[in-house]
Amino acid sequence: MKFVTREHHVLLIIKFIFVIMLLIWCLGIFLPILVQSGDRTIANPTFIKKIYSPFCHQDEEKSIKINGSLLPVCSRCTGIYSGSLLISIILLVFRKTPYLKFSSITLLSLPMLIDVLGYSVGLYSYSKTIALITGFIFGSMIFLVIFEAVETSLIKDIKTENVQ
Repeated sequence: MKFVTREHHVLLIIKFIFVIMLLIWCLGIFLPILVQSGDRTIANPTFIKKIYSPFCHQDEEKSIKINGSLLPVCSRCTGIYSGSLLISIILLVFRKTPYLKFSSITLLSLPMLIDVLGYSVGLYSYSKTIALITGFIFGSMIFLVIFEAVETSLIKDIKTENVQ
């Protein structure tokens, strides 16, 4: 039988909280599509769009349309949030968090940077698919970076607490 340390227990709880928070956030993005018929008070598109407006430009031309409903965030933000959610679920399963080196962070950020710059300078037309994929890669990576910072801080606090 493996001994579960206090650090592992606390990290598991934090991982679970991240998954729940991201699941709720992503559910909000897809709620207008999930609730196509019936009571629109639960999934009022105008209300939901206001919730996400501080976090995304919400340009309709850059948003994904599913079954006639626009998502309340652009393709890139949809990818970022979806990537973060998937990685948070994967981290919940694995005991050890993979740490990214600065070179890996830079490399994983490049596709999105190249896409944004390429579109901005007029090298090619905006592609929702490319924005979704580059956002997904970036969201996955940025979640790992954020979780690593949280994990490092928590372990440091727990070890300091155990010493005292």
